[in-house]
Amino acid sequence: LDGIIADLRKVAGVEVALMFRELQDGAIRINIRSNDHFHAANFAATFGGGGHAKAAGMTVRNKTLDTVVDEVLDLALTWLERPKAPGADRGPAVYVSAQALSNP
Repeated sequence: LDGIIADLRKVAGVEVALMFRELQDGAIRINIRSNDHFHAANFAATFGGGGHAKAAGMTVRNKTLDTVVDEVLDLALTWLERPKAPGADRGPAVYVSAQALSNP
């Protein structure tokens, strides 16, 4: 599954890709891969995570997968709607739920 998120970032027009995985202990792991106009580490830090400008992650505990997806996507969309530099092209966010991938 880890390679999927890196590949999604390469799709034309995608600015950020988020992958959500529910771990065995119930925690939700979110992997973030981004391009030039979305700082993945700064975003992850808002949820207690960290990483690098274009690759980061975070783990959220004591919330359901649906709640975490809603909260993270709401904030990611807000970040994507921020004013951008003149001439900068900002693409959409993409998210993948590992739960959806693993259940046919």
